Amino acid sequence: MIFDKNELIETIEEGVAGNAVNAPIGFKKLEAGGVKLFPKCYTLIGGFPGSGKSAFLHDAYILNPYEWWKHQKETVGTDLEFYWLLWSMERPLLELKLKWVARRVFQITKKLKEPILLDVAFLKGFKSSKVTPEIKKIVFDTFDYMEEMFSYIEVKAATNPTGVYKEVKNYALKVGTIEETPYVTRDGITKTTKTYKKNNPKRITVIGIDHLGKLNGETVEGVYLKPESRELIQRMSMFCSSEFRDFYGFSPIIVGQFNRNIENSARFGSGKDSVIPQPSDFKNSATPFEDSDTVLALFNPHKIGLDEFPTNGYKMNKLILPDGENRFRALTVLKNSYGVDDVTYGLGFLGGIGKFTELKKPSEMKDIDYFNIMNIKKVY
Repeated sequence: MIFDKNELIETIEEGVAGNAVNAPIGFKKLEAGGVKLFPKCYTLIGGFPGSGKSAFLHDAYILNPYEWWKHQKETVGTDLEFYWLLWSMERPLLELKLKWVARRVFQITKKLKEPILLDVAFLKGFKSSKVTPEIKKIVFDTFDYMEEMFSYIEVKAATNPTGVYKEVKNYALKVGTIEETPYVTRDGITKTTKTYKKNNPKRITVIGIDHLGKLNGETVEGVYLKPESRELIQRMSMFCSSEFRDFYGFSPIIVGQFNRNIENSARFGSGKDSVIPQPSDFKNSATPFEDSDTVLALFNPHKIGLDEFPTNGYKMNKLILPDGENRFRALTVLKNSYGVDDVTYGLGFLGGIGKFTELKKPSEMKDIDYFNIMNIKKVY
């Protein structure tokens, strides 16, 4: 392998000049701790079903960066480019679009005295209250924004790891080239090294896989790898680390399920803080955790009956609506190659639109802070 000092010099000089290729994800505390969106970073997001892990992938790594990028282009200008390849295997594309439309409606009305909070069931006419002409107009007014955004996002159906790899490779060859450079080893043997060059070095490509447990099985060298098997997950993680991140310089963002260990009675009995997610909580394979640069874990403490989280922390009873909706999630940074890890943050969560907001530290939370989270009224 050739040691290319010019590549390192260019990277360092760009950083010194403030031109490093990166984007905010919409969470200032996380960003201050080194969690951002940038090339060659493999991120794993874990949690139980219903914890909001898919919503966090969408919110932090697609919708917030896109909003920021669009604003930059329209105000100060930027030479950054973005593109997203998303394998969304948990819900139909129509429902994904409706949820993102509802989120956009909230984003453009949240500064009003009464922001408009919708959900997919309401937009589909499944609720007793119906879409009024006034709300319909606001919804339809988002469509130009959404149409432009989707020109940078490809949403894919379920496939196997090899299928993901082939589609990513085809995309990569459209936006860059593979170059072969010969070199001679100390033993006089001529070899070649392959490198990938982006047409625009300032393009950030996100490869989103939601989620590992929904991948289809495949046959590799005569052996069938079953869905959710350790071997299939290891294969997907190998593609994410060695190919998508290391070779192409893309940003894989992968969603994985937790096993049931957090709900184990012995673990729960050892103290409230003991239920904070750990590396061992990830289901079926440790490989994605080991391969990734950043690991984030979402957790709903209310689901296992905690009144506070963590000890002397957020008051769960102040974050539950009368209909049972819980507007709190905890996010733990379990691994962070670029900053702080083993730290837990409190997040406000509007599940109907998949929108998160950072909360103050537990010791700083006042009644008005809880009120501001809970007082966002639903239209339906």
